[in-house]
Amino acid sequence: MRNPFHLVTLSPWPLLMSLNLLFFLVSFVSIFNGSLGAYLSFFTSLISVLSILFFWMNDIIIESQTGCHTNLHSRTLISAFIWFCLTEVMIFFSLFWAYFHNAWNPLYVIWPPVGIEVINPYSIPLLNTALLFWAGLAATAAHHYFINGDRKNTLIYLGTTIFLTVIFFICQFFEFYTCSFDISDSIFGTTFFMLTGLHGLHIFMAIVALSILFGRILSYHLSDVYLNSVLLYFHLLDAVWILLVLLIYIN
Repeated sequence: MRNPFHLVTLSPWPLLMSLNLLFFLVSFVSIFNGSLGAYLSFFTSLISVLSILFFWMNDIIIESQTGCHTNLHSRTLISAFIWFCLTEVMIFFSLFWAYFHNAWNPLYVIWPPVGIEVINPYSIPLLNTALLFWAGLAATAAHHYFINGDRKNTLIYLGTTIFLTVIFFICQFFEFYTCSFDISDSIFGTTFFMLTGLHGLHIFMAIVALSILFGRILSYHLSDVYLNSVLLYFHLLDAVWILLVLLIYIN
């Protein structure tokens, strides 16, 4: 029966991605347990996940260029990505819930617990907030210029977004490296690093997505679906970071 949807051929990427995400999670947990070879398996699975993601996205790009994506199909892709963003919101919501469930627990007379030297919110966190703020403005400007067909300024502002986001990621890594406590130091350390670490992982994925977006604009082939999805994802991370600063760093 004829229909407006593109029926994809058999693809190995969903199964391979599921298995490699499982290996990635297991190796990530193994790092905290001090298992031998945990870092090697972690980076191996990370490279595998990124490679599969690249080839999977390449297949979707080829489908769009060959006319397989109708208007209804494109709207469906956007709707699916919005549902994905909602799942990300719920993940962060659950971690915020865990943090405040313990912060407001009457058993903890002092929060953070005694012995935890919290990070000064007006040092690296303030710098990172400024970096993400300007990165968000640059991403919005890039979107505006893309809509108006200005390819040169789109690339300039998109490149600025990538540069500022990379600096943010480096600063976040430096903050983790110099932090006086770690993920095993009380429930505060666990929830703090789960929230900020998960956000940092999403920032890394945003850098990858923005770089692919930059490359596609540079090579003159891009659909609005990918552009809107990546920018929606990036602005979602901006909003999560603002909550992290206001609710976690400033306490």
